[in-house]
Amino acid sequence: MSVYDKTFDMVIDKALNILFERKVDIYTFALYYDHESHAVSVCADTIENSRRVAREINAFSREQFFAAIEQQELERAALWNSITGRSFALGDFNARSLGWEPIKAPNNSAPFYSAMVQALIRNSHRIAALTRHPEQLVFCCSTKNDEVGLIWFHEEGN
Repeated sequence: MSVYDKTFDMVIDKALNILFERKVDIYTFALYYDHESHAVSVCADTIENSRRVAREINAFSREQFFAAIEQQELERAALWNSITGRSFALGDFNARSLGWEPIKAPNNSAPFYSAMVQALIRNSHRIAALTRHPEQLVFCCSTKNDEVGLIWFHEEGN
């Protein structure tokens, strides 16, 4: 058991209570570490919002992509690849900063981020209870260098 388990479980629990009250049908659920404010919180998104944001991102990216292609700059074009229907832009999620709890990631951060992943796995069935389509539910988690560094689908029955 990690020293972080109680804190991460509490953050998830507070977020689930808010999402339940709001009757949010969860599509993407993120446990997020904000490196600037040194805090952990939950961001959750709906299918409708995620697809809308993905369309907006793709509309902008498309212009950049084809401008780079026209100039035969394939490396630059690759920076503007389309996303395939699900947004992972946490700042655009339907619900943000839920269960916010200050906590500083240590210099040896592997156990910290591993505990975040384990908290999501441990609570996955409680989270999945807030979606009509658990087979589409995706979890994501921050890592030392990325706002969204780990991404996986919920697996029913585990």
